Amino acid sequence: MLRKRMNLSQSSLSYRIISESHLSNIEKGRYTPHEDILKLLSPRLNVPESYLVNYKIEDMKLEDILGQFYELIETNVTKAKDYYEDIKKNYAYIPSIKQEFQFLLLIIYMFYKTDVGEADRLFEKLKCYFLNVDINRMDPVVKGLFVNVQALHHFYKKDYLSSNQCYYLLLDISSALPPIKRANILHNIALNYWKIKDFNNAEIFCRSSLEIYYKEHDWGSIGDLYNFIAVLYCSRAENEKAITQLEKIFQLPYTDMKTVGKTYHNLGTIYLKSKDYCKALEYLNKAVEIKEKSSDITSYVNSLLVLIKVYINLENLSEVELLFSKIKEKVSNKRDHYRIMSLEAKVHFQRGITHEYEELMIESINFFIEEKMFDYIISLSQ
Repeated sequence: MLRKRMNLSQSSLSYRIISESHLSNIEKGRYTPHEDILKLLSPRLNVPESYLVNYKIEDMKLEDILGQFYELIETNVTKAKDYYEDIKKNYAYIPSIKQEFQFLLLIIYMFYKTDVGEADRLFEKLKCYFLNVDINRMDPVVKGLFVNVQALHHFYKKDYLSSNQCYYLLLDISSALPPIKRANILHNIALNYWKIKDFNNAEIFCRSSLEIYYKEHDWGSIGDLYNFIAVLYCSRAENEKAITQLEKIFQLPYTDMKTVGKTYHNLGTIYLKSKDYCKALEYLNKAVEIKEKSSDITSYVNSLLVLIKVYINLENLSEVELLFSKIKEKVSNKRDHYRIMSLEAKVHFQRGITHEYEELMIESINFFIEEKMFDYIISLSQ
C-alpha cells in the first residue's frame, strides 16, 4: 500500500535489493522479510527504518490513546475530531501493523458519523488492503471495528442485506458486548430491515433494543427508538399507533432537545399525511424553532422541507416563497438541492406553468433514480 501511494513499481523499489518476485511474495504475505531488507527498502519508501522493522511491536501508550479515540467517537464525535488531529501530529508513523490498521478503521468510523463522502473515499482507497485481511487472525477489538465499518459502508451504499450480515456477524463475534453496544447493533439491524420495507422484522429488533435501553436507563436512545417505531407504524399507514409511540417520549424522565425536535417533526409529518394541516403547522413550527438553534443543518432542512409541503397543500404560495429563500441559505448538498427542486416544480404546477413543472420534475426524478432514492420517487408519483 505504501509503495502504491508513492507510485513506485515493484521493479523500481526492489532494484538491487531483492528480486521483484520476492518483493511480490512479501507484499502478499507469503514471506516474512529479513530486517536487513526492510532497512534497505525504507529510504526508497521515504519512511524511518523503525516504521518497517518494528511492525510487530505494539506501543502500549498508543494502545490507550486509540482506546480513548474509539470512546470519543462513540460519545463525543466533535472532540474525537480534535483528538484525531493530535494523534496525527504525534504519531506520523505507526510501526505496528495492528495499531496502524486499527487507527485507519477508527478514522473511517469517525467520518461515517461526520462526513459519509470522506468515509467512503477512504474506504475505497483502502479496499484492496481490506480484501487481503484475514479476519480470523485479528485482535477481537479490531475485528469488531472492522466488521462495524464494513456494515456502515454497505448501509451507505444502500446494500442493506449485506449490512445486516455484518451486524449479525458482529453479534456472534462479540459475545461479551456491553449492553448498550448490543442494543445499538439491534437498532441498526432494525434500520436495515426498515430500508428494505420488512417492517415486521424491523419492529421485532426495535423492541429487543428498546428492552435493553430501558434496563440501562438510556433515555436518549429510548426516545430515538420511539421515534423510529412511530415511523414504522406510519410506513404501515397506522398513524394513530404512531402518535401513541411519540406521546410516550414526553413521559420519559429525561428528553434532550434534539429528540424533542425530532418528535415534533414526526408528529407534524403524520398530521400532514392525515391532512390535518393546522396541527401539522403547529408541530413543524415547533420543530423548526428547536432545530434552528442546533448545529444539525440536515435535520433543520428536513423540517423546513415538510413545512413547505404543508403550505403547498394549503396553496399559501407567499409563505412557500419565504421558506424557499430561508432554506436555500442552508442547503449545501445535491440531495437537498433536488428535493427543493421537486417542491419548486409543484409550485409551478399550482401556478399553471406546466413547462417549468415538467422540466424541474424530470430533472429531480432522474437524480433520485441515480441516487436510488426510491421512496422519494414513489411519493412524487403519488
